[in-house]
Amino acid sequence: MIREICKDEFFLSQKAEPATVDDLAIAQDLLDTLAAHKDGCVGMAANMIGFNKRIIAFDNIGTYMVMFNPVIVKKSAPYDAEEGCLSLTGTRKTKRYQTNPEFYQCNQHLEFIQKYFSIMGIEVVENSQMGLIYIRGEQVVGEKLPKLATLYVLVLKLIYDEQMSSVSTSVNVITTLSEIHEKLGTYRLLKKQPSVSEIRRSLAMLKKYQVVEPLDVLEELDGFSRLVVYPTINVILLGDDVRALLETFREGEEEDGEPEI
Repeated sequence: MIREICKDEFFLSQKAEPATVDDLAIAQDLLDTLAAHKDGCVGMAANMIGFNKRIIAFDNIGTYMVMFNPVIVKKSAPYDAEEGCLSLTGTRKTKRYQTNPEFYQCNQHLEFIQKYFSIMGIEVVENSQMGLIYIRGEQVVGEKLPKLATLYVLVLKLIYDEQMSSVSTSVNVITTLSEIHEKLGTYRLLKKQPSVSEIRRSLAMLKKYQVVEPLDVLEELDGFSRLVVYPTINVILLGDDVRALLETFREGEEEDGEPEI
């Protein structure tokens, strides 16, 4: 049943009671109400439809899911966001956390994936500390990156190391497009400002390989556009002296080749 949205702020502020199997009907109503508001809502709590129970429903990458008495067990890659709520007017600033559903899916079926790739002589490596699963082996051929994407990788590794050496409770790092270009400018590697299409192409390629995750729309790029830098960067440049590599690029900037990594 589709329920009316509760807008009573006093009721909404009350601590929710534990949910039980007797509350299955509430969960179904919550799913029905969420589906009815799918154009402007991706998640709801039971109090939003008038029931003070610890039940939430949400759109999990195209599939509606419901949870009873959910508990946050891990948080990573925090970033500031602004969002609205059907029960409240206007928008509010909040903190959200970046997730990587592909990693969790691979982790659940890791043994099967490792056996499958081993037939082709490819090793599937898990680094639980950094939250990484990647492949390596003689059969793995690197994709040729355009020069701008390669420069981005080098600078992103530099930014990643700098932030992780300071204070961080997360394995992920957040930077901005302007910070990346400022670093490139420091090493005098940009003769001219790259075009928007070049930037989008480079970031899209790095997103494809889960090196970065844009937090803002790629079609609306500007200097304030934010990027999560995943620890994948450590696999690409494991043990390399990034500053030395950047100096090498600067010395050979007259060449037009597109390095492969």
